[in-house]
Amino acid sequence: MDKIWREIINKIPVTDNMDEFLLMKFLVTQQLKIPILKKHPLIYGWEFPLHPQKTNIGKIDLLFHDGRECFLIVETKHINNSIGRTARTRRNRARKEVVTQAEWKKDEFMRIYQKEYVECVSFTNETLEWEYKELNNIYRDFVKSEKEKVMEFYNFKGLMIYF
Repeated sequence: MDKIWREIINKIPVTDNMDEFLLMKFLVTQQLKIPILKKHPLIYGWEFPLHPQKTNIGKIDLLFHDGRECFLIVETKHINNSIGRTARTRRNRARKEVVTQAEWKKDEFMRIYQKEYVECVSFTNETLEWEYKELNNIYRDFVKSEKEKVMEFYNFKGLMIYF
């Protein structure tokens, strides 16, 4: 299952939230350099429905497994780096929201699926900038390269796309 998810994630040319998708894709490609992800080497799901019958409850961005009994819920959010008081308020709210989402989804996952060993973590593009400085430049180059691939793909098809 892990191999299938990796292939799917690597082949998707564009999604509705491109910046957040690229953050998830980067986390998957750099998994061995991030200690918490390294402990959970298998991808169990991407956009994993929290509740199988109720799709409106939400989805887990990435769900990893350690190969034994522990799951890792990863919530991601791309935070816009525009400036100004309103933008600052929006960024602060987004930072808090992604942490709260991860914790809530962990509790719900444990309740719904009767799993005892579940961890959660949240990542933003700022997390890479502040906590994983050695990966930040790699992330910026990765995003630039991926967006160029998408532009080439859509320009080849004669379509316009804006980021």
